Amino acid sequence: MKNYIKISCLIFFPCLLFAQGGLLNQGAKIKITANAKVKILDGGVSNQANGEILNTGTVYLDNDWVQTGINTAYLGTGWISFEGTSDQKISSASPLTISNLRVSNNNRLILKNDITIAYQLDLSNNGRVELGNNHLIMNPNAFINNYDAKHYIITNGTGALQQEVTATKTIFPIGNAGYNPVVIKNEGTIDNFRARVKNQVEQINAIAITETENMVNRTWVIEEETIGGSLAAVTLQWETNQEQKNFSRDQSLITQGEDLDGSNSKNLSPVINNGSHWAQTRTELTSFSSFVVRNINTRTIASNSSETNLEQLSNVNIQVFPSPTENYLNIRLQEDTDQAFIQLFDSKGSLVLQTIKAVGPNLLIQLDNIGNLIDGIYSIRIVDDSNRTFSEQFVKSQQ
Repeated sequence: MKNYIKISCLIFFPCLLFAQGGLLNQGAKIKITANAKVKILDGGVSNQANGEILNTGTVYLDNDWVQTGINTAYLGTGWISFEGTSDQKISSASPLTISNLRVSNNNRLILKNDITIAYQLDLSNNGRVELGNNHLIMNPNAFINNYDAKHYIITNGTGALQQEVTATKTIFPIGNAGYNPVVIKNEGTIDNFRARVKNQVEQINAIAITETENMVNRTWVIEEETIGGSLAAVTLQWETNQEQKNFSRDQSLITQGEDLDGSNSKNLSPVINNGSHWAQTRTELTSFSSFVVRNINTRTIASNSSETNLEQLSNVNIQVFPSPTENYLNIRLQEDTDQAFIQLFDSKGSLVLQTIKAVGPNLLIQLDNIGNLIDGIYSIRIVDDSNRTFSEQFVKSQQ
């Protein structure tokens, strides 16, 4: 059973204080003055009821920080330093802003709620922050210290690292099973960006697609807080062991959203080697979603079915004609199927048409509602009865 120091009145910590087993605040206003140090040995902090902690010194924890009351408050410009010997957690029923946070436990600090950092996050001594489904929000001008391949933000859920991005390069030191940071430079309107990374190529539009070759086995998800106004350069980084079979750095590009074949992958730099890792940059981005690094003209996508033969599917294609087209489009399949699920995406990756069509004689399908589309390059995706997925491009143009 844990032993706590129970506090229920106003108390000042003006110097060095050791608390064995934990600190339980049941409604007191605790003030930790500048240069004061409070060390919680073999325990953590539990801030309950209307408890308030005003910290301008440093609190050292061997265990968790928990705020259970919706009226609890943590204030001040001081430090919270997690330095236990195993993973530690931080949770709060009320919004929690920490001025200065240090993770120095050679393990992970696991977020159980969104956390805001006002000034500094220090990832010393192999410290990492695990987000899960929670966001780590850096206030404008806040920064992250001591990050590298062993000290980074783990985005193992839907939670993301948020930072303000200006015309100066901003590093998002994120990763999941490995370190895959993002660098963003925004020459447009200053905005907050969120970034996270997945350990696989993301499934698109809930269609079960497994990417097993020709790509870097990562999906970077980047979002801007206010849509529009940004003009950004994005650099993605990966390790050699994260490259799939047949991936070629000399033939790679960064694709976004539904841009399956790279038709919208413009303004790319060559892949560069930065010591133990590789990186590629894409500039002049004005919209944001999921990003992957893949070979040029990676078209046919294998199904996730355990019965699928990947080598056979890699040789299967479709014919789309005429291109350019004005009013209609013919699609000829090379595999027998009764009907096809069809999606059209514009050059920005937005879905513009979705339909199910019966397959006619000679495996031919005709789309007769192309005339309403604006001129441009489109990607078409087809999923057949066997859940095989094929893609191709065509040009819509007024004759």
